Amino acid sequence: HVKLTVASEGKTFDVLAFNNTEYYYSLEIGDLIDVVGGMNLNTWKSRISLQVIVKDLASKSLQVLDLRFDEKWKEHLGRIRQQEIVLFNDEYFLDHDKLESSSTYVLVPKRLRVSLVDLLSKELLGKCYRILEDAKEIEIHLFAHEAAVDIRQAMLIVKIFTELGFATFTTDRLIFQKPNGRRELTESDTYVTRLRQAKLIDRIYTEKNQSLPELARNLMEA
Repeated sequence: HVKLTVASEGKTFDVLAFNNTEYYYSLEIGDLIDVVGGMNLNTWKSRISLQVIVKDLASKSLQVLDLRFDEKWKEHLGRIRQQEIVLFNDEYFLDHDKLESSSTYVLVPKRLRVSLVDLLSKELLGKCYRILEDAKEIEIHLFAHEAAVDIRQAMLIVKIFTELGFATFTTDRLIFQKPNGRRELTESDTYVTRLRQAKLIDRIYTEKNQSLPELARNLMEA
């Protein structure tokens, strides 16, 4: 069961939730919550106190359900309400420019074979540049195969290269374009944004649970 100590209008009392996996919030001291439940009196060693047995609970503060290292995370999702949650992991930013705004996030295990930080490293991007320079023109799936990345990661590299003037991209082919003069990776807005996000994602998978809400807020702004 879950037991919380809450304060309302200057009075403090206990709130209890029994056998209900929907109350998964990572509540912190000071969070504002709404509670619906039944009140009763608890007697313990001649001391009588008011307590509330929860029927429903909602937090007004940003919440992150931490399933980063849970191999059975899909089973948990089957038991919680999903109307207003955003599920994300390390591959989320291959499909989204930033973390979608929400009050509740579910952080699940990593899936990428090549992390975003490694993908955006000078070593890997340099390798991809040489693949393109040698080929002059290459089909995107072959480019992804030779770079040992998945197709969405390859498309992210393509976007960076086109912004830097290294290539043009048609429907499914990447064509080498020799740049005029030296170019820096930081001249690509996509590179700068995605690298900032990648570093935050790395932190999300190493920081303690208490840091997750703040990191999620940063990802909404990244």
